[in-house]
Amino acid sequence: MKTTKQDRLYRTSLSTKFLSVFLVSVLTLSPGGLLAGNLPTGANVVKGGVTINVNGKTMTIDQATAKAIVNWDTFDIGSGYAVNVDQISKNAAMLSRVIGGNPSEILGRLSATGHFYLINPSGILFGQGAQVDVNKFIASTLNLSDDNFMAGKLLFEGNSDASIINEGVINAEAAALIGKNVSNTGTINAQQAALLGTQSVELGNIHGGKLSINFSGMTEESTVTNAGVINATDLGDVTLFAEAGTADNAQGTIIADSAEISGARVDILNLGTLDINSLLIDPTGTLTISDGGVTPIADWGVDGGLAVTDADLEGLIATTGANVTLSFDNFLISAGGTTTNIEVAGSGYSLTLQTNNPTTGVLTFEANTSLTYTGGGELTLTIGSIAGASNITVDAGVLNIATGSAMAISGELSASGIDLDSDNSINITSTINATSFVDI
Repeated sequence: MKTTKQDRLYRTSLSTKFLSVFLVSVLTLSPGGLLAGNLPTGANVVKGGVTINVNGKTMTIDQATAKAIVNWDTFDIGSGYAVNVDQISKNAAMLSRVIGGNPSEILGRLSATGHFYLINPSGILFGQGAQVDVNKFIASTLNLSDDNFMAGKLLFEGNSDASIINEGVINAEAAALIGKNVSNTGTINAQQAALLGTQSVELGNIHGGKLSINFSGMTEESTVTNAGVINATDLGDVTLFAEAGTADNAQGTIIADSAEISGARVDILNLGTLDINSLLIDPTGTLTISDGGVTPIADWGVDGGLAVTDADLEGLIATTGANVTLSFDNFLISAGGTTTNIEVAGSGYSLTLQTNNPTTGVLTFEANTSLTYTGGGELTLTIGSIAGASNITVDAGVLNIATGSAMAISGELSASGIDLDSDNSINITSTINATSFVDI
């Protein structure tokens, strides 16, 4: 069962007013503040064949080459104004970089028949009433160098503190909003959609297939918030990623085949409205699981981890209505709950616990604990190693355990099918009970 709640997709203007105040406070840190014009100004064609014409409230940009780079003094589109980019094919790409020091304010319509990448280190706002119709679209406060763009390497890097904010409608096959702080309260319709809070990222497969995202790391905190709608359809993928910060979908809606919500902090108990088939939640720290009732609010520990109960995980799976993957640095099966028996009902869906580092991450069982997964779905443990002895049971389902280091199992394993795999040795000193198959 999925959790689509279309009747709840309306919202008051309170969040929009707050974001407008936030935009002023953040973007006006840059020279020029919010002195937006109606059409882009100061074009300098750096590479490629480009002609620009203005007729009334419409600017038409004709691109005659497969790739083109244009530097602008400003790039704004006023309400009722339009910028149309006519490109020679759907894979033709234009890099539009704003160098004048003012943030971009898009209140009208931006269209492009191919790829359009808008770069402004002073920030970008897509306001209410804005509409973007582009084949592949990237808006970023991080720079993409001319050489990398021409070579097809989409490496975005920079130290801008300005924000990317969408309050309008973005329609594209693939769309990525990139900056230290990224927020969506509008609507993004794209089969591949990503809100990326980072200061260095490389995008791959932008020409087709699933978008790949590689981060090089940063130390400053970032934020990614979706309080609007991201619709990738049931064939698409959505990524919310806040490197060294918080990824938040509590007030948002995601419609997709698969969704990833990742960052240093993710409240796994408050994930908003999800209409998906699979979910990856990828924070840092240790996830501690104990037996007990529902936790009203996630309590982040001093080690950057999260403590939840088996009832919390049941609620997460049932509410999500999808296969769930939880990726933490480490996992701890705790004896500190109501009992030492942790039991999670999967409601026919699969649960995967995987460590961020496939070699050094550890799943630790405290003394006398046991882990049981019921409901007919699969339980998969993809970890570096296992510490401690515990009985692991999957009722009417399959148990998969894969380790990057040596696998040592001293507790009893029970399931309809059991699959054990290790990049190193496997040492089993306990009983294996399988009614269907055992694969080692």
